[in-house]
Amino acid sequence: MTNAENLKSSLCKAAIEYWRVIRSYERNLSNLPNSSSAAATIRNSEKKFFSILADAGIKLISCAGQEYSPNLPLTVVNGDEFNSNEDLLVAQMIEPTLMDGNKIISMGKAILTKKGK
Repeated sequence: MTNAENLKSSLCKAAIEYWRVIRSYERNLSNLPNSSSAAATIRNSEKKFFSILADAGIKLISCAGQEYSPNLPLTVVNGDEFNSNEDLLVAQMIEPTLMDGNKIISMGKAILTKKGK
């Protein structure tokens, strides 16, 4: 692996971990003092980080809330809980999908739920 490939791989690993931290903060914002200020700080930081990723040619994709389709760039963690003909939604992303142009670098991981649940 070249130095540039190692750097991009490390950036992708950092992106997944940073994404997890941001999601954790979002879930717990209401418990933080001065939550509106914290939310603004988090949004600003996330925007800057996505800009850094874009500069490296990396795009982070979350399919949360979308109708599930087998062609989505993600691995389903709880797929064995459903029949193939059920209408499903991506309830939660455990990890985002990372793309480098049209190439998937890291497949996202998701939890599905039935529509209307």
